[in-house]
Parts: sequence; structure tokens; C-alpha cells
Amino acid sequence: MSSFGIRILDKKDRIVTVKLFDILEMIDNGNALYWSIIDLEATGDLGEKTWAELDEIENLEKGLLISWKKLVSISKNFWDIWDLTLVASRNSNFFQECKNQNDLCKSCDLKIVMFDSSYWEVFSKDSSLIDRLAKQFKDIEILIPNRNNKH
Repeated sequence: MSSFGIRILDKKDRIVTVKLFDILEMIDNGNALYWSIIDLEATGDLGEKTWAELDEIENLEKGLLISWKKLVSISKNFWDIWDLTLVASRNSNFFQECKNQNDLCKSCDLKIVMFDSSYWEVFSKDSSLIDRLAKQFKDIEILIPNRNNKH
């Protein structure tokens, strides 16, 4: 994925203050993208049916495909996210064309990752999204695109 990236480190009392919803609301075209949750460890008030769907992620080769509307809805109800890998593509055939999760992460248009409750990383082919995130949050690092970068 030739992309621009940002690491978001905003914290209060050593706890990341930025929520998934805070990042999602900065995305202009979320409804025009196709989304998949690749990895998730979290708590929240999502309801039994949604948790049952999310519990299946580890068994799904290409993650859990999810609509933008549902993603935004559940993002408001997470209490804590320890680990998350979320990918999106503009191509409706993207998930059929990718062979596995590694393919998904390498060739997606957008990737959002939470690392061990420590920080967020967002990689996007859309540099304007990274610019908006950089202006929105205080403690950030811009991640320079690199041919050897796995993102």
C-alpha cells in the first residue's frame, strides 16, 4: 500500500483519549468504501448479536465485512479497544480479489490500527485524510511512505 500514515498518541493519564469514532468522523467518503474488521479485541455495549458477529473475526480469512453505517454505529459503543485492524477499499471486488489478510493489509486504500491500547496508526492513499487527522489531534507522528514499509 503506497500510502501516507500518521500515528496518534493523544493521551491523558497514560490512556489514549482518541476513540475509533473520532477517527471515523474525519473520513469524508466512508460510505463509498468497502470495510472489513481484520482483528479486534475490545469491550463495549454492542448487544449480543453484534458481539456474536465480532467473535467470528478470528475464523474469517478476510475479516468481517461491515457496512459504513454499522461501523460508525458500533464505534460509538466501544468502551475500550486494545487491538484493532480495520481496512477499507474503494474497489467493490477488493475482498474477493485478495487471497488473505496479508493481501488485504498491503493493498487496501485505508487501514486503521490500534496497537495494544497504546496508539492509533492510520494509513491512507488519501493524503488529505492524514492532513485532517494531523490538524485534529495534538500528539502525532507523521509516518513517511517507504517501499519497505509493510503498511
